Amino acid sequence: MMAINNLSKWFCKTLYRTTHRQQYQHNKNLWPFFKVVRNASGGIENVFFKNKPINTAVLDKQRRSKPLLIMATGPSINHIDMRFFNDSLDYFGVNGASSMEHIDFKWYAITDRNFVLRRLSLVKALVAQEDLTLFCPYTTLETIFTNIEWRHIRCRFKVFEAASGACVYKFLAAKEPVVVNDEHYHWLDGAGFSDNIERVLFDCGTVVYPALQIACALGYRQIYIAGLDMNNFNQPRFYETADDKLGTQLDRDFAQISHSFYAAQSYCELNNIQVVNLSPDSAIDAFPKLSWEQVARRAS
Repeated sequence: MMAINNLSKWFCKTLYRTTHRQQYQHNKNLWPFFKVVRNASGGIENVFFKNKPINTAVLDKQRRSKPLLIMATGPSINHIDMRFFNDSLDYFGVNGASSMEHIDFKWYAITDRNFVLRRLSLVKALVAQEDLTLFCPYTTLETIFTNIEWRHIRCRFKVFEAASGACVYKFLAAKEPVVVNDEHYHWLDGAGFSDNIERVLFDCGTVVYPALQIACALGYRQIYIAGLDMNNFNQPRFYETADDKLGTQLDRDFAQISHSFYAAQSYCELNNIQVVNLSPDSAIDAFPKLSWEQVARRAS
């Protein structure tokens, strides 16, 4: 059974469209099922679904004792010895990374609502984990709570608002222009990088990009990224087969994605944050590349 009835949702969406101006239309799937309470600085403090409070994570930037590994889903993951993924690292998963069931993910991000729809069983298992914090935009949150019953949802959520182009699409508020001179935004030739989860995150076309912004905002100073291949789009992701492979727009958006990671590298260099790409043949050249064997030898 769906958490929101389709007929009820259609009726509310139609009513919302006729009673709200264009700058609010991105919220048409949210009203009246969701409610947002903001703090004095405008950040999202609490979120309610059908008048019940969602378990919202409270985060602060702190010095992290372990390096972080952001687990993307490129085929190169299949070439890493599973013993490399041990408890010397914290883990941040995206999309289908949780298919590696032996990894204890501390953080997670899903930005594409279509991923939720097409991998619903995987997402259902993910949100059932009490010790996990899931970062997502309101579009993903809405899709989760529309399609998964409340009793199956136990994780913590941190809802962020994403900048797309020159606008920020606000959760149950009007869209607004990006404040270019915000002190928490770093720019490189038009590409933005944010270290303030409460304000906005920039989405360049791949979930790894907001995940990296979140990692920096959480206080990690040493970050590894695995599976960031970006050069084998015709191949299944590490958890897929040729028969169940989902489509991708990464090849279409590659130029923007590649450029944005240089903005990320520029921010990290200025803030003494080390980022290493564990995909030696990756098409993303912004960060130093090391194989998992090289990293393992350094740690031993």
